Amino acid sequence: MNAAFLLLLAMLAGSLIPAVRILTESSAAACLLYYGVSGGVLYASVPRVSVQRRETLRRSMRLYALSGAAVFLALRFLTGVCLKCLSATPYDTSLPGIGKNMLWLFAPLLAKEWVRSYGLGLSRRHIRGRALAAVLLSLFLALTELNYSRVFRLGSAEDRFIFVASTVLPTLADSAVRSALVLFGGMGASVLYAGAIGVFQHVFPFLPDLPWLASSAIGLCFPIFFLLYLREQYRGEEYGARTERHGVSFGWYAELLCAVAFYWFCIGVFPVYPTVILTGSMEPGIHPGDVILVRKLSSEEELDTLSAGTVISYHRDRISITHRIQEIREDEAGNRQFITKGDNNASADAAPVSPNQIAGRVIRVVPRIGIPVLLLNSSREVPEEIQRGLREKKTGT
Repeated sequence: MNAAFLLLLAMLAGSLIPAVRILTESSAAACLLYYGVSGGVLYASVPRVSVQRRETLRRSMRLYALSGAAVFLALRFLTGVCLKCLSATPYDTSLPGIGKNMLWLFAPLLAKEWVRSYGLGLSRRHIRGRALAAVLLSLFLALTELNYSRVFRLGSAEDRFIFVASTVLPTLADSAVRSALVLFGGMGASVLYAGAIGVFQHVFPFLPDLPWLASSAIGLCFPIFFLLYLREQYRGEEYGARTERHGVSFGWYAELLCAVAFYWFCIGVFPVYPTVILTGSMEPGIHPGDVILVRKLSSEEELDTLSAGTVISYHRDRISITHRIQEIREDEAGNRQFITKGDNNASADAAPVSPNQIAGRVIRVVPRIGIPVLLLNSSREVPEEIQRGLREKKTGT
């Protein structure tokens, strides 16, 4: 049986060969041929091994799998709506296109989840190394999901960090959830979970195009909470602890809700949001590593409350800058421009700030709690106007 399992792993490892991957991803017929024929031959030749669970537990886990998929999709979609990041789907939504997309989705999915079920069922027959085997198998199956041609095109350290945070870690977390579903409810639960997410993403006409930070937060945090939730539900179902199970369910839902609310606060869904200061242009009042709380300006009346001396956060060239208003200028037509300056800069910013560039006004400073983010962004380029102001401050010109 160990030799048979190695054959199954070899089938998936073969899909990582660049030529095979390009062929299976570009041709539906090639995808069906590779996974259908190789999987069919192996299915007919290897012994039947899987994780054995009671049918009532299997049914419960399938329901949890569908519920988890729905919550995951709802989190992504609601976040996309709040951030106004919805865009047209890149997939072909015609009937022939949907048919091909379903083939590309389910052919590798069924093969991988069958290998997962076989491997986990095999590992449960051996007490020693059972947990390690499950972790290694989940890691291997996660690696088969990554796009390695994209990895080799990553240039800077920042690009590599974003790729790890937004793609690698969520893929690992998703693989852990699928393994838990197989362990607790069989292969069907895992296929339902991944299949429901995939079908929605392939047939819905609009999809969230989230920033990498938002995508990473959902892709990593939700699977962790869902994994813990599944574990508690499994314990309740397996050992008949019905009362305890319902109490734990409420607790996990409450924690998930709090985590979602905190995440939405961090990415700016609410009227007040946090930002980490990365430069010293506002010293001594605001230091690098401090976190500022910014209240959004959503109306003309709120914009009228701004005056000289107010500290605002504004965007220029996709960069967030926090400086103090030094002067407000208004032309004959009533168009306003804000002259800003960093407290630690020798001169005002080179270009005035228009009202549509202003994100909000700073209402509070929380010292030092953003230092980890500051360290991660230490190689990020500082905006030219901030560099110029600091240079003039040092030279005294």
